[in-house]
Amino acid sequence: MDEAERKKISRSSYTQPLDLLARIYISAGQNLLKKGIEKHYRTIEEEYAGLKGKIDFCQSLKMNLFHKGRAHCAFDEFSENIPSNQLVKAIFRRLLQTKDLNVSLKQEAKACFQRMGAIDNITITKDLFQSIRIHQNNNSYGLILQIGKLIFEQTAIEQSTGKYLFKDFSRDHRKMASLFEAFAKNFYEKEQKEFKVTREDIKWNIDEELSTGNRSLLPKMQTDISLTSKSRKIIIDTKFYPQALVSRYDKEKLHSAHLYQLYSYLRNLEESEKSVDPTPNTTCEGILLYPDNGKELNEQYTMGKHKIRIATINLDTKWLKIHERLLNLIK
Repeated sequence: MDEAERKKISRSSYTQPLDLLARIYISAGQNLLKKGIEKHYRTIEEEYAGLKGKIDFCQSLKMNLFHKGRAHCAFDEFSENIPSNQLVKAIFRRLLQTKDLNVSLKQEAKACFQRMGAIDNITITKDLFQSIRIHQNNNSYGLILQIGKLIFEQTAIEQSTGKYLFKDFSRDHRKMASLFEAFAKNFYEKEQKEFKVTREDIKWNIDEELSTGNRSLLPKMQTDISLTSKSRKIIIDTKFYPQALVSRYDKEKLHSAHLYQLYSYLRNLEESEKSVDPTPNTTCEGILLYPDNGKELNEQYTMGKHKIRIATINLDTKWLKIHERLLNLIK
């Protein structure tokens, strides 16, 4: 989330996810209002005392408006009452209706909401977020709409009170796994220049002459993160699990399924590259990356020609240490 002016938030400022997200959203909103919110021309159709823009003669005659000195007109107006601003205002209203929000934050949200009084109140839907395109002229809306979407997705109405309740997404394993993967991918996109960062599909190494099975039944192989340079290729598979090891017969072992999956990626990727390049890079490397939950791992193995590393990252530490650790993994 690239934002020119970021609000400094100390680690101890807010202990609840709702308050932290609200703080970031309000700060982005205040910055937006300070700079001046986006305005566009929009077409307005209404009865008008006189003539303006294009006249809808059929509608005007049907409603007998000409005898009243009026006409049904369509005209363009340069307005701030546009979808992006309507959505920003609607999230401010959602925050005001959410239980357990910090009182001072609610006051700041109310001030922002009131400053957008000329903008229509709308009902938020998921499609609205997808309909707004962020480009060079409105990139200041990128941060606030991303945070706004997260607030929208994590709030649900309480039928007895009509207020909204915030659902702590840190308890949702699937969302946290997705967040962990996105964090790692975005980190490598922004913090290093050696590798191109992508997510890629890997083809199954199938013997065309001997195979009669339906290919559509095969599961899709897609990497979480692929790092590619002129001389190296690294596949990173992120795993958001409480423990990077499992206990079997009182002994700790790696997750076998995770290791099999990564090795399968490396072997099938090696074979698929051979069909394209007669001298492919057959020494693709693999990393299984887990969050550190009290036990640090940094194990390295060589399987065939492939180096495989199983590592953990402590996210509950200073940023400089996180930064250093993630860069060291790909050296």
